[in-house]
Amino acid sequence: MNELAWHFLAGGPEGPRLRDGRPLEVGRWYEHEGPLALCESGYHASTRALDALKYAPGTWVSLCEIDGAVLRDADKVCARRRCALWAADATATLRLFACSCALDVAHLWAMPSVVRRYLETQDESLRDAARAHAAVLAAGAAAAAARTVVLAAAHAAADSAAWYAATVARFAAWYAATADDSAAPNQHLESLLWSLGQDFTGEPE
Repeated sequence: MNELAWHFLAGGPEGPRLRDGRPLEVGRWYEHEGPLALCESGYHASTRALDALKYAPGTWVSLCEIDGAVLRDADKVCARRRCALWAADATATLRLFACSCALDVAHLWAMPSVVRRYLETQDESLRDAARAHAAVLAAGAAAAAARTVVLAAAHAAADSAAWYAATVARFAAWYAATADDSAAPNQHLESLLWSLGQDFTGEPE
């Protein structure tokens, strides 16, 4: 098997779409004909799911193989060829991940009970109230770190899929940088995403 990497895409009920608007065809090898350039041309992905989430235009995720010439950066690769092994809408999975991250830093602030209940249950009837409470408290926080911690709860209760993916990624990156075990957030995210992929691939190797 070629090298595996993660890639997030925009999409909707009809399925995931590539950056140029074409629908993603799972199992098809896409090949870039011109020169490769990181962030400009070629087929991009990331070895770690948490890194891929930084560049997510939406909440569809695919596990890919990459092949051919490959350019590498700290958090992404640019490959001549890429093939999605499976793709799934990860909205619910990312929300679960965001709630888990927010709960991990719950001890750093006076979390309102409605926020905690939402984070623990993902009860949709509590989402708007949880987001509003967290946003108000974040606006009043004097320190940037405090705002980040409180906004974690607001991010977990966000509405827009694309904005939600991007903001969760920013918080998760901050969380990973400050966690006692910096690898743990990525390992948690990948374990959740693998559970989506098992519907397509069976047990991960």
